[in-house]
Amino acid sequence: MRKLTLLLLLCCISFSAQSESLRGYVITLDGKYISGTILQINSSDFHVSVAFKNDYGTAYHFHPALIKGFVFMKGNERHVYESHHHKGEWLFLQQLYVGKEISLFKYPDIQVNWVVEGRQINSFTANQRVFWLKQNKKSPFMLKRQHFKNKFTELIRENAPELADKIGKRGYKYHNLEKILAEYDAIISSRVKKI
Repeated sequence: MRKLTLLLLLCCISFSAQSESLRGYVITLDGKYISGTILQINSSDFHVSVAFKNDYGTAYHFHPALIKGFVFMKGNERHVYESHHHKGEWLFLQQLYVGKEISLFKYPDIQVNWVVEGRQINSFTANQRVFWLKQNKKSPFMLKRQHFKNKFTELIRENAPELADKIGKRGYKYHNLEKILAEYDAIISSRVKKI
């Protein structure tokens, strides 16, 4: 009963909670694009879905396992979101940087997390300051600020020791990850032997 109540509430709230329309499209598992409006992402302890209304006005809630992702325009900026599986759970992650070996993601700005506490349902926004990294075909992993220097240094040391030595210094901190990954890509590209 608790799950049913929460799902019904999410369906009702999701279409009224988003103040602006985000024109975009959903990417199906077979690579097709369905155009429409992205409303928001609803997340709870047992369910994640993107609220979407197609161009014909039909509303859907897509679970991440059912689509590859979705895209929308906000102003002149294109926002790309991918479906990912992490430790037995599905989630949507916003693509910030796509690298040759390592890509950078974060929780979507339009995600609302729902928590049932006793008889109350409370909402809160996902932590936008936590980054996720994905190496090639591996599953993404969360890289928290407190573990950044050690974990990220270990990740890049073999291919870019000189860059690894800069991690944690001015200009090479957690909030500089996009810039650091671009520099990492430049380093590994320069080392590729040409035949």
